[in-house]
Amino acid sequence: MNRVLFWTPRILMILFIGFISLFALDSFAGNQSFPEKIGGFIIHLIPSAVLLFYDFGITYNYQYFILVKLDETKKAIILATR
Repeated sequence: MNRVLFWTPRILMILFIGFISLFALDSFAGNQSFPEKIGGFIIHLIPSAVLLFYDFGITYNYQYFILVKLDETKKAIILATR
């Protein structure tokens, strides 16, 4: 059970990053030159790179689960567990 809780969020994050990366292929449509298309492709991949850094750089090293919970007064309580 512990392994499932460890790997499930990471696999879901990788699938989500792959889904977001598909939108970068949109930069190849249009009448721009090839270097402009490559530049647009790289710019469209910036959110995926940020998420990859978060997924592999932060969560694998620290392994914190961060939960946001609302209490009775609708104030957010942030819980970090290891």
